Amino acid sequence: MTTTLLLVRHGETDWNAEHRWQGHTDVPLNERGREQARALAEQLAAEPVDAIYASDLSRARATAEAVAERLELPVTVDPDLREIDVGSREGLTGEEVGEREWDGEPHEAHA
Repeated sequence: MTTTLLLVRHGETDWNAEHRWQGHTDVPLNERGREQARALAEQLAAEPVDAIYASDLSRARATAEAVAERLELPVTVDPDLREIDVGSREGLTGEEVGEREWDGEPHEAHA
Protein backbone atom coordinates (compact mmCIF):
# COMPACT_ATOMS: atom_id res chain seq x y z
CA MET A 1 0.00 0.00 0.00
CA THR A 2 1.31 3.44 -0.92
CA THR A 3 0.74 6.56 1.12
CA THR A 4 0.74 9.90 -0.64
CA LEU A 5 1.41 13.01 1.40
CA LEU A 6 0.23 16.35 0.03
CA LEU A 7 1.95 19.38 1.53
CA VAL A 8 0.11 22.64 1.02
CA ARG A 9 1.20 26.10 1.98
CA HIS A 10 -1.42 28.46 3.37
CA GLY A 11 -3.05 31.08 1.17
CA GLU A 12 -1.79 34.64 0.90
CA THR A 13 -1.71 37.09 3.81
CA ASP A 14 -1.11 40.83 3.69
CA TRP A 15 2.40 40.18 5.00
CA ASN A 16 3.07 37.77 2.12
CA ALA A 17 1.91 40.42 -0.34
CA GLU A 18 4.21 42.97 1.35
CA HIS A 19 7.14 40.51 1.37
CA ARG A 20 7.34 40.57 5.17
CA TRP A 21 8.97 37.85 7.25
CA GLN A 22 6.20 35.89 8.87
CA GLY A 23 6.74 33.13 11.38
CA HIS A 24 4.72 32.80 14.56
CA THR A 25 2.79 36.06 14.26
CA ASP A 26 -0.82 35.12 13.58
CA VAL A 27 -1.45 37.05 10.38
CA PRO A 28 -4.78 35.97 8.82
CA LEU A 29 -5.48 35.24 5.18
CA ASN A 30 -6.39 38.22 3.04
CA GLU A 31 -9.15 38.05 0.41
CA ARG A 32 -6.80 36.62 -2.19
CA GLY A 33 -5.68 33.98 0.31
CA ARG A 34 -9.30 33.01 1.02
CA GLU A 35 -9.89 32.71 -2.74
CA GLN A 36 -6.77 30.55 -3.05
CA ALA A 37 -8.03 28.29 -0.25
CA ARG A 38 -11.41 27.88 -1.97
CA ALA A 39 -9.69 27.11 -5.30
CA LEU A 40 -7.48 24.53 -3.59
CA ALA A 41 -10.56 22.91 -2.06
CA GLU A 42 -12.06 22.54 -5.54
CA GLN A 43 -8.80 21.13 -6.94
CA LEU A 44 -8.63 18.52 -4.19
CA ALA A 45 -12.31 17.59 -4.33
CA ALA A 46 -11.61 14.55 -6.53
CA GLU A 47 -8.50 13.43 -4.61
CA PRO A 48 -8.62 10.53 -2.12
CA VAL A 49 -7.78 12.59 0.99
CA ASP A 50 -8.06 10.77 4.32
CA ALA A 51 -6.85 13.37 6.79
CA ILE A 52 -6.08 17.08 7.05
CA TYR A 53 -3.57 18.61 9.46
CA ALA A 54 -2.74 22.27 10.02
CA SER A 55 -0.82 24.48 12.39
CA ASP A 56 -2.74 26.50 14.94
CA LEU A 57 -2.05 29.80 13.15
CA SER A 58 -5.19 31.20 11.56
CA ARG A 59 -3.74 31.42 8.03
CA ALA A 60 -2.96 27.69 7.96
CA ARG A 61 -6.11 26.71 9.82
CA ALA A 62 -8.37 28.74 7.48
CA THR A 63 -6.73 27.22 4.41
CA ALA A 64 -7.16 23.71 5.82
CA GLU A 65 -10.75 24.40 6.90
CA ALA A 66 -11.73 25.47 3.37
CA VAL A 67 -10.47 22.14 2.05
CA ALA A 68 -11.91 20.18 4.96
CA GLU A 69 -15.36 21.67 4.47
CA ARG A 70 -15.37 20.74 0.78
CA LEU A 71 -14.11 17.22 1.51
CA GLU A 72 -16.26 16.78 4.62
CA LEU A 73 -13.28 15.97 6.82
CA PRO A 74 -12.15 17.30 10.20
CA VAL A 75 -8.98 19.35 10.60
CA THR A 76 -6.44 18.20 13.17
CA VAL A 77 -4.70 21.29 14.53
CA ASP A 78 -1.14 20.90 15.77
CA PRO A 79 1.03 23.83 16.96
CA ASP A 80 4.14 21.79 16.08
CA LEU A 81 3.31 22.41 12.41
CA ARG A 82 3.90 26.16 12.73
CA GLU A 83 6.33 27.96 10.49
CA ILE A 84 9.75 28.60 11.98
CA ASP A 85 10.15 31.36 14.51
CA VAL A 86 12.02 34.15 12.70
CA GLY A 87 12.75 36.10 15.87
CA SER A 88 13.37 39.82 15.62
CA ARG A 89 12.99 39.65 11.82
CA GLU A 90 9.27 39.02 12.28
CA GLY A 91 7.22 41.58 10.33
CA LEU A 92 10.21 43.11 8.56
CA THR A 93 10.60 43.25 4.80
CA GLY A 94 13.63 41.74 3.13
CA GLU A 95 14.95 45.25 2.62
CA GLU A 96 14.51 46.08 6.31
CA VAL A 97 16.30 42.89 7.30
CA GLY A 98 19.14 43.79 4.93
CA GLU A 99 22.45 42.48 6.16
CA ARG A 100 21.20 42.18 9.74
CA GLU A 101 22.79 39.19 11.41
CA TRP A 102 20.54 36.50 12.83
CA ASP A 103 20.26 37.14 16.55
CA GLY A 104 18.58 33.83 17.30
CA GLU A 105 16.10 35.58 19.56
CA PRO A 106 12.71 33.83 19.46
CA HIS A 107 9.65 35.92 18.72
CA GLU A 108 8.04 34.76 21.97
CA ALA A 109 10.66 36.80 23.86
CA HIS A 110 8.81 39.93 22.65
CA ALA A 111 5.37 38.72 23.72
